[in-house]
Amino acid sequence: MGPIRLEAALTGLAVPIPYQWSVGDVGSAALLDAQLYSGLTFLLNPPLATLTVTTPQAGIATGAAPSTAIAFDTTVTDTYGGHSNVTNNSRYTAQVAGTYWVRAAVCWPTNATGSRTSQMYVNGSAIAYAQVQLPAAPASTFTIPEITGLIPMNAGDYLEFKVGQNSGSTLTITAAGTVMQIVRVSN
Repeated sequence: MGPIRLEAALTGLAVPIPYQWSVGDVGSAALLDAQLYSGLTFLLNPPLATLTVTTPQAGIATGAAPSTAIAFDTTVTDTYGGHSNVTNNSRYTAQVAGTYWVRAAVCWPTNATGSRTSQMYVNGSAIAYAQVQLPAAPASTFTIPEITGLIPMNAGDYLEFKVGQNSGSTLTITAAGTVMQIVRVSN
């Protein structure tokens, strides 16, 4: 018998439900072990995902609003199966309700004109506090706006990272440096 791969063994755990003690209940080692084990294993393996882009996304039209969802074509990590590289690959769907810490960044090509915007969306609605707008970097430097934030989501809610730019021409994002990372941090 070979070693057990811990990340595979703990994938997709259900949120543990604490035992509801009643008057007259007698604690046993098995009951306490089961309660402690399920709670700790869930806390040590929360839903998390790292999504990246390997094929540069072309056709980001000029316009100030973040209206183009980033298509994440590579899943580096996804412990609860919230992302598909093929179907709706711009979305991460929460499998477990809770508050998620999210980090997203997009790498724009060298172009010194205008500004670059990024914003997080849940179920198609913009999250006002999860947005950033930067002036374009000098012509020899990439522009990489980054967003971080705590976003509450219900099971089945989906998260998207949308971008916009107003350089005056259509741009293609750079794959290297474009990423979205998600981890559930609390109920």
